[in-house]
Amino acid sequence: MSAGHCPGSAMLLIEGADGTVLYTGDFRLDKGAASLLPALHDSFGGVKKVDHLYCDTTFLTRKTMNIVSRAECEEEIVEQVKSHISRGNNYHVVLKTKAKLGYENVYRILYERFRMKTHVRAEDAEVYSGIPEINEIVTLDNRTQVHTCWRSVQGGGLQDKNAAGLVSHGGCDTLNRPGVEVKVIHLSTMWFALTENKHTSVKVDSDTVRCCYSFHSSYSEIEDFIRYINPCYAYPNVLPMDATMEQTQHLLNSFLSKRADDASPELCQTNSWKSVHEIDSWWIAEKRSTNNTGFSSPKKPKLENEDNGSEQSTPTGSREATPELSLWSDSSDLENETPADAD
Repeated sequence: MSAGHCPGSAMLLIEGADGTVLYTGDFRLDKGAASLLPALHDSFGGVKKVDHLYCDTTFLTRKTMNIVSRAECEEEIVEQVKSHISRGNNYHVVLKTKAKLGYENVYRILYERFRMKTHVRAEDAEVYSGIPEINEIVTLDNRTQVHTCWRSVQGGGLQDKNAAGLVSHGGCDTLNRPGVEVKVIHLSTMWFALTENKHTSVKVDSDTVRCCYSFHSSYSEIEDFIRYINPCYAYPNVLPMDATMEQTQHLLNSFLSKRADDASPELCQTNSWKSVHEIDSWWIAEKRSTNNTGFSSPKKPKLENEDNGSEQSTPTGSREATPELSLWSDSSDLENETPADAD
């Protein structure tokens, strides 16, 4: 199923004799979107039973309770671009992004509205060349008025750094030409979260504007998704900013119709369940050895052939709960901005 995170991102639904697991990976789904996914429903339209949900919890934090929808953000970006490029051919826009790829729907909308392709770096164009739907809306021709071939830089000393604090990563010299007026549209989420700003966009100065654009679901969207799926158990894929594992698991449990810690032992009494949760315990034990705030996994149901004193110990290991790595983001991760670099 589409995860709505970026082109090609997918959620995995694994169904078997021992139960069903749903793994979201990174995802961004609007409220109510789960009801539109056929794979989550049976032939009668009812929601399939999900025993274990592993969910993207990047923004499961009160600071990101609500994030404006992508549709709203995209409309704001269109208006910001229109207000600038309509002034003449020497007025260009730079979409300042934190990730290498993932903004393709923005390029699509700009192409549909203005019949104008977005200038990208050669390495990005090479990736897009194998995807016809995207390849037709991007270009290596720097005469277009919309660019995403420039990146922000820290410090000085670079010959091709322009007045907007950007440096070309694609050999584009358009923005340094005399008479060219540049408007920078910074697509970001973390700055809005850190400042708890609820607007779709914020004007920074005369030629720079921030637009909130998120690849991950907000707190309220995560809650809506989990309450709709109503799994037996839910687990975090990633640790939100300024949150402990215990806090994150507690929030996930609060979204379930019945707390995982108090769930009926009849829900999952298979050897496969036991095997899976020995792995979970390994992960948790390792986190506890490095962080005293580790969370407790859902209580393992007692199996019929278990004695009261036969509980297995949880070995420690080297597995860590780290965010997924992806070719879609560069070394400065998409959502890991700090107040200092969220500019």
